[in-house]
Amino acid sequence: MVPSVLAAGFMAATAPSASAAPQAPQPQSQTQGDQRFGPVVTEPARHAVQSSVQDVFAAREQSRLASNRTTASTAQLGADVVHADAAPAWVGPMTGGYRLTSGFGPRWGRMHNGIDLATPVGGAVASVSSGVVTFAGTQQGYGNIIEIQHVDGTSAHYAHLSKIDTQVGDLVVAGQHIGRSGNTGASTGPHLHLEIHIDGTPVDPRAYLLEQGVDLA
Repeated sequence: MVPSVLAAGFMAATAPSASAAPQAPQPQSQTQGDQRFGPVVTEPARHAVQSSVQDVFAAREQSRLASNRTTASTAQLGADVVHADAAPAWVGPMTGGYRLTSGFGPRWGRMHNGIDLATPVGGAVASVSSGVVTFAGTQQGYGNIIEIQHVDGTSAHYAHLSKIDTQVGDLVVAGQHIGRSGNTGASTGPHLHLEIHIDGTPVDPRAYLLEQGVDLA
């Protein structure tokens, strides 16, 4: 039931108040690069989701350890803890072959907010870190896209997918399958478009993942 609770909390945090006074239409910003037209995640909502993710993973780990203590020997429990500590916090987003075709930064006179990994349609896509799914659907330009809020407050966006195999509220761990690469949205060929955001601001995914020990070269 935890995923549904998180999903309900996320929707409540991002939904406008019914009693709020009507707001005058605001002009569309001319942000360059891939344009997002999905739900806007406010800072309070982002922090609420992050806190919920941290609480849920902490509770899950406590439950796991408690279960181990009652069902396993001391030696086996020690082995489980070592195994948990050795599990990677970050992994690459593709389990099959790919080729880095476009990096982060200015491109064709616009800002490219992520990196492009060329791969055939249907390639397995994995979550780069543990967290909760905050969006799974279609956005203009991105086509089919999944957004995952991580335990540390960062988020990852996986775009142009051919198939989405998760839903809002799902808890995922690093390396867990979430979808299939594709060619949907504003795409010139089959590839995975990956973005990493810190506090809502896009950063270079390749450089950031390299800092976490994951080399996408």
